[in-house]
Amino acid sequence: MRVGEINFYREYELSSNSSAAATIVIKGSEAVWSKHFGIIQVHSYLRPVTLSANNTLGDASEKFYVNGTNIGFNVHRNSTFYLHSLHPQNGTFNTSVAVAFILYRSTGAIPGGCNMVHPVDETPFLSVMLEEEIVLVETPPAGSGVPHLDNTTCTTENFLYEFRYLYLTKQDFSKALVLRYATHIDAMESGYLVTKVPEYNLHQYYAKNTGMGIFFVTLVMDGYGENVTTAYIPGHSYGCPQQQLFRDCHVIDSTPLAILLVLMMVMGACQIILGRQLVYLRIIVNSFMIGGYLAYVIFCTIEDWDLKMVIVMLGGLIFAIAWTVLWLQCHSVTEVADILGSVINGYGLSCLVLYAFGDMRILESHTYYWMVFCLVLPSAAVLSFPLSRRGAIVSTALQGSFFMSITLLFMFDGNIHYAVINNWRRLKDTSFTYAIINPHLDIVDCFCIVVWLMAFISSIFIQTRLMDGGCPCWRRQRVRVLRYRDQEAQPLIARLTARELGSDDVFLSPRSNSRFMQYWNRQSLFV
Repeated sequence: MRVGEINFYREYELSSNSSAAATIVIKGSEAVWSKHFGIIQVHSYLRPVTLSANNTLGDASEKFYVNGTNIGFNVHRNSTFYLHSLHPQNGTFNTSVAVAFILYRSTGAIPGGCNMVHPVDETPFLSVMLEEEIVLVETPPAGSGVPHLDNTTCTTENFLYEFRYLYLTKQDFSKALVLRYATHIDAMESGYLVTKVPEYNLHQYYAKNTGMGIFFVTLVMDGYGENVTTAYIPGHSYGCPQQQLFRDCHVIDSTPLAILLVLMMVMGACQIILGRQLVYLRIIVNSFMIGGYLAYVIFCTIEDWDLKMVIVMLGGLIFAIAWTVLWLQCHSVTEVADILGSVINGYGLSCLVLYAFGDMRILESHTYYWMVFCLVLPSAAVLSFPLSRRGAIVSTALQGSFFMSITLLFMFDGNIHYAVINNWRRLKDTSFTYAIINPHLDIVDCFCIVVWLMAFISSIFIQTRLMDGGCPCWRRQRVRVLRYRDQEAQPLIARLTARELGSDDVFLSPRSNSRFMQYWNRQSLFV
C-alpha cells in the first residue's frame, strides 16, 4: 500500500427506491495496521447519503453511522462499511457516490481524533454550514496516539493546522475535482492557503458566492519531528440550500430584484447616451441610486429579501422625486447632480478597492474597514468631480457603464458585483468581518469588463458628438476653402473665353495677366 495516496477508488450508483446498500470491505495485514491507519472518504456531491458500520440502519447506534455529502471514517483495523441512499431529499433519483481509501502513518495526527461534538468517536470530515451571508467550516480537533488502543490524547499545541480552499466555476456541479483534493499532496498543490485565520482557530468563515462551488480541506501536521501530514476529508459548498441546487441556485431568485436590475439597465443606457445633455436625467438617476442605497442601509436587517427590494425601489423613487422637485423650484442644482454622480463613482471605486484587499488582517476590524472606506470614497469622489465639460462627459459615462456592468454581473452570475454585496454584508453581519474574501474572476467577469470598457468609450464618443460635433480623439476637419485651393498649373485669374457673346460690365476678363495689370492701372487713375 502507498502512504498518503489513494489506494482504492470506486464509484457507486445508489438507487433511492431500494433499501439495498453498497458494501465496502477494507482488509489489511497486522503489520499494516500496527504502523498505519486509513481514512475512507465518501463523496455524494449533491445528495446526502449514509455511511454505516451496520447493514441495517435500524440496528445501528449513532456511534456507527454518519450522514452527509462528504463523510467518512478513520479505519484502524479490517472493517466493513455500508452505503445507504434512503434520504427524503434524494427523491426518486439515483445518487452517484465516489469512495476513496487513503493510508497514513500512525505517528501522524489523527484527523478528528479528538472529537467532542459528534456522536461518533472520530470525525475526519469537516462540518460545512450555510448561513445567510457566509459559509462556516468547522474542523474537529485532531488527536494523537493509537486510538484503537484507547490512549488517544487531545493535546493540540503540537499540531499545526493548515486550511486550504479551491474555487469551481459558476454552476459547475461536476465531481471531477474531488480527486484532485483528496490527498494532502494534491491539496497543497491545487488549493489556496488561508492566511488570515488565527492560530488554533478551527472555525473558518468564507464569503458566500451563490452558485459557485468551493472545496475546503484541512491539513494537520504533527510537531514531534516526524514531519507527517494528514488531510481531513474535503467538504464543499455551492452557496445554496440543498433543495435549491437543481432549481434556482442563482443570485436572482426574486421578482423585485429582477425589476430593480431592469431599471438599473435602462437608467445606465440613458446615462450612456444622454447623461450630459439632460440635466434632469442625471438628477433622477443619481438620486434614485443613492436613495435606494440609503433605504437598504436603514432596512438591512429585514429578512424577507423581496420586501427589502421593494423598500429599496420605493426609497430610490422618493429620493428621486424630492430632488426633481427641488430642481424644478430652483434651477441652480445642476452642480448637485454632478456631486451625486461623483459620490456614486467614489462609492463604486471604494468597494472595488476594499474587495481587492479584502483578506488583509487589518480590515477584519470594523473601525479600520470603515475608516479606509470613508477615506477612499471622498477622495475618489473629488477626483471624479467634473471641472469641465469634457470631465462631465467622462463622469456620466463612468456612471452609466458602471450601472450596466453591475446589472449584467447580477443577471449572469458573475463575481465582481460581490464587491458591492460584501459592503452591504458588512453593515448587517458582524461575523462577516472574519470571512475569507478572495477575488475570483471567471469568463462572465471578463465578458462584463469588456462590456464596461466598450460602454464607457462609446458613451464618451456619443455624448461628445452630441455636445459639440467633435470628439477629442479626432483630428478636426480642415477648412473647406483649403480643400478647393488652386493648383500651381492653374492661373490665378481665368479669362472669359466667351467674351464675344457680350460685354461683361462687372468684370472684364483680359486675355492674359499682363493685360489685366494694364487695365487695373488705367482704372486706378480715375479713382
